[in-house]
Amino acid sequence: MNYNFTDRVRVVLAMAREEAVRLQHDYVGTEHVLFGILREGQGVAAEILKLLVGDLAPVLRALEGRVTPGRANTPIGELPYTTGAKQVLELAMTESRRWNHSYVGTEHMLLGLLEVRQGLASEVLGDLGVRLDAARDEMLRLLGSDDAPGRRFDPEGPGPPPGFVDEMDRVIARMEALLADLRRLRDAANPPSEEDDGSAT
Repeated sequence: MNYNFTDRVRVVLAMAREEAVRLQHDYVGTEHVLFGILREGQGVAAEILKLLVGDLAPVLRALEGRVTPGRANTPIGELPYTTGAKQVLELAMTESRRWNHSYVGTEHMLLGLLEVRQGLASEVLGDLGVRLDAARDEMLRLLGSDDAPGRRFDPEGPGPPPGFVDEMDRVIARMEALLADLRRLRDAANPPSEEDDGSAT
């Protein structure tokens, strides 16, 4: 089975990196992935959190309250993913396989976050009463009946294929390189005016 990462997942991962930079961290962890889901705000994962918590704002406040800003300078190039963040990606792939889905969406990412119990994201969600089984139930309600084609959950389903983590590293590197190119194009198309260069008094 081929795995297609949805556009929303790609946006979430790009936003996760942006959050790591904002917080002056030199890595992308599970907390940054959760920030990405909250910032994107429109995916199935966000809808599940709204159903379970009532709103995204309490999740964001709780996460902000648990994250300690770092001291890293603005990074150039790639930010490494922590072991926990890589596990989230692996588990998102596993969830997609278990549900017989042909894609990996934000809902699978959320389930992965809840399964990585040692991650900060899982701790924050757990403190808010978000549980893995409940998230799966809400995902089922949002996506359709468990009797519908492609919706059946197999708890003994196979895990990610061999080499998945290395391939994900390559995918993330390509995404971040593309994002950097897009930013350069944007900056080239919108050069700062004389009024913006700080020389005017």
